[in-house]
Parts: sequence; structure tokens; C-alpha cells
Amino acid sequence: MRYESSCPPVSAMAMGATSMRAVMQRCYGDPNVLRVESIARPIPADDQMLIKVHAASINPSSGT
Repeated sequence: MRYESSCPPVSAMAMGATSMRAVMQRCYGDPNVLRVESIARPIPADDQMLIKVHAASINPSSGT
């Protein structure tokens, strides 16, 4: 991903794949580049786990 690059198109999901909603950033930019998309649910390996986030918050903080 480069700053000058345009946003790539959303790829199609495989048939029969279990989906989930995710906030995706496919290119650099301000918060307007963030999109809620349906993506294929990842399948964790034996030494991994999949965590469901119910809520999240982003708060501005001062740099001083």
C-alpha cells in the first residue's frame, strides 16, 4: 500500500464461505476511506484463536 495508490476494488467472497462484518482500510487517507464490508471469516490455526469484538472506541488524545 502506497500513499499515492488508489483504493483497490473489493474482492469477491468464495461461494459457501462464512462471512463476518469488518471495518476495512484498503488505501491511505482520512477516515472516509474506512468501509464496513462483509468478508470471509478467518479460520484460526491450532495455535490461534478468533476473538469477537462487541464494541470498540477510539478517543482523540493530545500529543503534549
